[in-house]
Amino acid sequence: ISRYDTLDTTRQPIEADIAQLLSRPIISIIMPIPGDDEKWLAGTIRSVQTQLYPHWELCLAVGHSVPESLSKNLYTLAGQDNRIRIARVEYPATWAAKRNAALKLASGDFVALVEPGDELSERALYWVAKELVAFSDADLIFSDEDKLEREDTRSDPWFKPDWNPALMLSCNAFGRLGVFRHSLLERLGGFRTGFQGAEEYELVLRCSRVSQSHRIRHISRILYHRSADAGSRGTAADNYEAGRRAIAEHLALQNIAAEVYRRRAGYEVRVLPVDGVSWEENPPTLMEFSRRDLRWCQGNMQYWQLLTLPGLKPVSRFQLVFAIWMYLGSPAWMAMTAIGTVLLVLSEAQTAKYVPLKASAGTALFAIMMLMTFAPKIASMIDVLLTNSARRSFGGTIPFALNIAIEAVFMVLLTPIIALTHTIFLIRLFAFRRGGNWTSQMRESHTVPWRLALTKLWPQTIAGCTVLGVVAMKAPNDIGFALMGTSGLILAAPFAVATASPLMGALFARIGVGRIPEENERPAALIPLCLPALETRSPMARKKTNKGHV
Repeated sequence: ISRYDTLDTTRQPIEADIAQLLSRPIISIIMPIPGDDEKWLAGTIRSVQTQLYPHWELCLAVGHSVPESLSKNLYTLAGQDNRIRIARVEYPATWAAKRNAALKLASGDFVALVEPGDELSERALYWVAKELVAFSDADLIFSDEDKLEREDTRSDPWFKPDWNPALMLSCNAFGRLGVFRHSLLERLGGFRTGFQGAEEYELVLRCSRVSQSHRIRHISRILYHRSADAGSRGTAADNYEAGRRAIAEHLALQNIAAEVYRRRAGYEVRVLPVDGVSWEENPPTLMEFSRRDLRWCQGNMQYWQLLTLPGLKPVSRFQLVFAIWMYLGSPAWMAMTAIGTVLLVLSEAQTAKYVPLKASAGTALFAIMMLMTFAPKIASMIDVLLTNSARRSFGGTIPFALNIAIEAVFMVLLTPIIALTHTIFLIRLFAFRRGGNWTSQMRESHTVPWRLALTKLWPQTIAGCTVLGVVAMKAPNDIGFALMGTSGLILAAPFAVATASPLMGALFARIGVGRIPEENERPAALIPLCLPALETRSPMARKKTNKGHV
């Protein structure tokens, strides 16, 4: 600091340079005034008043909760310096609303954001003005920063890279000092509520969508001193969540399908892979399959918050609705099953004539449900059977037909298990606000003990036995339809144990059950990975092994 960030006793060279600037833009500094942090304001305002660059204005938003003594002192300062302006906010307002009130007072071409308790370097606005003159098309400018401890001790310098859109998806790499083109802020509607603790982060992401990378400039100097003692608005968890939602919205508005996760050092964005050039190995057990599906389910439910976004394209809105309904269909199915079971129980009661129970309607609904479930498979099967190359890629017509039959049985068993799992999870999510506690998935093959299977899947077993028992007593002629919907539920625990068995896996691999084209003919992109599954199952690999080439 003493060597590189300390001014000499004279400021004349800087003042002379300011006088020679081709233009001297007015920089409006906006700052909301909190009602409980009066002790932090003096240093902040003093750091603005002592700027070497004199062409600034300080726009303050004073809320109704500000003490009368502080309010009087601020108006006194405004009377002494006409560059200080005050907006009175008489109603309870969010931090974003206060900033918008201060923004309405701004007359400068550019707006700088300062928080109460923080301080500007004496040369901060000078370097900003020089950057604006050198790059007249700049929309945003940001600088390096550090922390200001007690006794004016500075620590934790943050030397930032130049504008990096990818890094902005991990953390707010823009930070402070942040300067924005005034006309751009007005065009975008200023600060938005709903992102408490991450308003600046959301604003920078929003600006970046309408600006260009070369118009976002970085000053490689520490121009901003963030207070280490000033209080934070909101909890760390709430601020983190607001930032996560800002990133999720930023990606959704660019039609990028992705999920955003909180991490210790910031955020992680997982973008859906490009079709045709990426592969993912399925979870090895029913438990892991369900856990992955529930994680996706919770991610899709977060799209509710994006449906009301202004300016969202119709196709994007449709995709969001479709992603939500993809999982809401499960509780609808379970609700239909439960209502049908209850009505069947009441069919012989005194109120039977008031019970709107129609077997034909139930049969039709069941047929529609099964058609929707199997329609994609049927269409794919027809397509493969009509194409010679596709049939060969699956090992031929007979192996393909055998796999389709076995997969149909698996789907009949698996679909109701997953549907009830979705239903229980969504009830917990919406009624009790309890989502999942996600940890890393177990990709390695492992068995499922009976105790674990029964502990996790007992609701499925009870539900299946209850429905089947009611049908057997009240409508024994329909037991066949009931078995199609309840077999998976009744056999949930044995199904989980059996499908995780290494013996069953080895048997299916040997006879080719579930084999896909990539296992018959290895993709070039996967060959360097030397995956054991492809090495042992691929006919090409076995042929090379017999010739001694592997």
